[in-house]
Amino acid sequence: SCFRQGDIYNSPNKKYDVIIATEVLEHLENPAKALKNLFSTLNVEGRLFVTVPNGRTDTYQGHIHFWSPESWTLFVNKEIGHLCDIQIGMLAEKNYALIRKI
Repeated sequence: SCFRQGDIYNSPNKKYDVIIATEVLEHLENPAKALKNLFSTLNVEGRLFVTVPNGRTDTYQGHIHFWSPESWTLFVNKEIGHLCDIQIGMLAEKNYALIRKI
């Protein structure tokens, strides 16, 4: 196993089989860039698991972005949907995307 901490906007020199980003994108000025970068860091057949709060019920003032289940689906599909297999849904009142690089 290898765990790495780094800048979400900069790609490491290495590719990974699994990347998990929970409760991150809603804090970022450019979540699309971050999502694309995380995806680009995957090996072929690698998996990316991402969660964000449900924007309909999220009231935290520190969040910049708020995605409803519908807008989350649109966001993920727009940014990387054509490059991968995606499962999108709700898990414990959070929006999630399980993305497999093909």
